[in-house]
Amino acid sequence: MRFVATSASRDAGNRDEFIAGIRERLGVEPEVISGDEEALLSFHGATGPLVGRHEEPFLVVDLGGGSTEFVLGSTQDGPIAACSVNIGCVRITERHGFSDPPSPAELQAALADIDAAIAQAGALCAIRSNQDPGWAGGNGDHGGGEGARAQRL
Repeated sequence: MRFVATSASRDAGNRDEFIAGIRERLGVEPEVISGDEEALLSFHGATGPLVGRHEEPFLVVDLGGGSTEFVLGSTQDGPIAACSVNIGCVRITERHGFSDPPSPAELQAALADIDAAIAQAGALCAIRSNQDPGWAGGNGDHGGGEGARAQRL
């Protein structure tokens, strides 16, 4: 069995306590995965049932509590672009401390934060060949490489 932990566990101050609690209660060691791997797993989980049923490529947007992953690709060739940005529903709520109901100013500030994160994803997610050694699951860092193309999400 594989137990993966994502954004909140990457950022948590009590990460070791969380991991120990899972190990103690469930008998498995949680694996804190990178944003790149989280994006890759999200893509495969979301697109697997779509094989042959819809036109490709697919853009998978996985909105979580602490992060959002953007992954572009096809089921045959896999992802060609992926990135994770530190914006999720819990993180937005914590950053903006909404009243109940949220005021127009609070909503505007949150939307500006979300727009900035989407722009960041577009700037960070170079579309690369999945043969690039810098690609998630490859053997290099995830910063690009000679296989990187100038196209952006």
